[in-house]
Amino acid sequence: MSEQPLEGTSLVVGDPPTAWRRAFVDAELAGAAGMEPVWLVLTEGGALLDDHVEGGASDRDPYWRAAERQIDGAAAHLEDVRDGTGALQELVGPCAAALASKRFRKAALHRLGARHAFAATPDGTTLRLRDAWRIDPPHDAAELAAGGLLPGTSVWLVAEDGVRGVVIDGGVVDARGARTELVPGATGPADRDQIIFARALLAFLGGLVLALVLAGGLALR
Repeated sequence: MSEQPLEGTSLVVGDPPTAWRRAFVDAELAGAAGMEPVWLVLTEGGALLDDHVEGGASDRDPYWRAAERQIDGAAAHLEDVRDGTGALQELVGPCAAALASKRFRKAALHRLGARHAFAATPDGTTLRLRDAWRIDPPHDAAELAAGGLLPGTSVWLVAEDGVRGVVIDGGVVDARGARTELVPGATGPADRDQIIFARALLAFLGGLVLALVLAGGLALR
């Protein structure tokens, strides 16, 4: 694994005293999960950027544009962790802040072969990613939570479009405050779309069969 983290970016819990920050977990989700906010912050030489740059932290500032380019391509910093059978178990790299980038999330999920991932960082720079519904979601989430940035709320459910939920005490809490328990097997909230589709298809087929039976009955009269 590359030993150098992304220069000048990190994830920070709480209320960092800097204007050079963007919300990583939005306020609605943080409030619903009862957790402290998590921010992407910019630094230089290990210090908050405010110590080096005078004036406001405009989104059009070259510092932000440079950071965005860096995190967009950060999937190159990820390395595979495989189990004893050679199956991909986890992605690891010094690029936690890149979770704020949609391009990075898309590339990382594609590499995992997953629609959703559990993500955790022990220090704001090192990143660990696992397919959220691979084999045993409770086990994977618990392993990622060990030594996390914020104990108890240190694992996030991440999709291509951003952070979907926070893993707390064996369940995923979303921005509405709804909680879904994690159970072994690929049956977590990420599969709701498939379950809804399957139920709708069964209902449609059931209605079709009923219609055919009724039509047959009318034809016999």
